[in-house]
Amino acid sequence: MQIDYKAEVKRLKKELPVTVVGHYYQRDEVFEMADITGDSLELARRCDADENPWVVFCGVGFMGQSVKVVAPEKRVLMPKIACCAMARMMDGSYFDESVAYMNEHGIKTEDILPITYINSDASVKAKVGKMGGLVCTSSNAYKIIEKGLESGKKILFVPDRCLGQNFANS
Repeated sequence: MQIDYKAEVKRLKKELPVTVVGHYYQRDEVFEMADITGDSLELARRCDADENPWVVFCGVGFMGQSVKVVAPEKRVLMPKIACCAMARMMDGSYFDESVAYMNEHGIKTEDILPITYINSDASVKAKVGKMGGLVCTSSNAYKIIEKGLESGKKILFVPDRCLGQNFANS
């Protein structure tokens, strides 16, 4: 017996208090089933405003984490294997090591302004926030880095040094 997956998804969406969310990177057959589509930050904001308590997130791990940060009362379901290579470049302990390295080279923690790209793990975003740092997206990175440079502090851009360097040099 052949299962009509589209019909089954539509049926379940009518029966359950769930919103299916799809990032722009999804395959067409997944994207067309989504109730909400967009980029990672937009999806988190729209999930917060959505009335359903359950979210089936068709995206990568850091995106689902962003929904939980913005809307902690939501139950977010997504595959465990949904990972982002950039988000995996740095975890909380590697962030701590980076700050310690800067300290060892004469830069005090209070003189560091960490900036993390939205494509980072929630543990990294939390550590950046505790240090008074900022989270940026591709659409606001130039403004955020400009603000950071104006602060007079040393910028620690994570998780991707090349990305930060290219933003800063533009």
